[in-house]
Amino acid sequence: DEAMQDASLAFDHAGLIESATEATRFTGDLTWYGGSLDSEVGRPFTQDEGEWKLDLAGEQFATTGPIGHAITAGFDLRQPSLDLDEGPLPFGVPDDIATSGGVDEAFRAGAFFLEDELALHERVSLLAGIRLEEHSEFGFAWMPQIALMGKPHETVTTRFSWGMNQRSPTLKDLYQPPVPQLDNA
Repeated sequence: DEAMQDASLAFDHAGLIESATEATRFTGDLTWYGGSLDSEVGRPFTQDEGEWKLDLAGEQFATTGPIGHAITAGFDLRQPSLDLDEGPLPFGVPDDIATSGGVDEAFRAGAFFLEDELALHERVSLLAGIRLEEHSEFGFAWMPQIALMGKPHETVTTRFSWGMNQRSPTLKDLYQPPVPQLDNA
């Protein structure tokens, strides 16, 4: 009895790594993920999901007096999609378990980031950065970060960091109904 089938496919193009000069480097990456799931366990459904993602960044190495800098700027874009088709509910399962006939949704999200890693000493560095994210459903968010890394001994590295982050719900978080085999939890 084949109750659930899962298939997935991923495409990863390791993309672009280009050095314009010894002190300047550009990177890029384009990826795609696609997955399909057919289930007859508890709640019959067919789910197809996919996501395109593009990452581009530039890095410039420079010095200001005795301090070395690695300045990085870039952006990333992604577009996930979810197509969920509900099958007939098994006998005895409440109607509120199913989505209204299925889901066909997608959103867009992107971010711009800028960071500067300063080599303060051969064993101490400081990283300061900012990230601005935009989500088609949840708006804008600014996320600063700072980190201090030290190497008091050749075998010991310490890192102290602070930053802000935001986790927007995924399409599965938003549209997956509760599953009957888990008591609707």
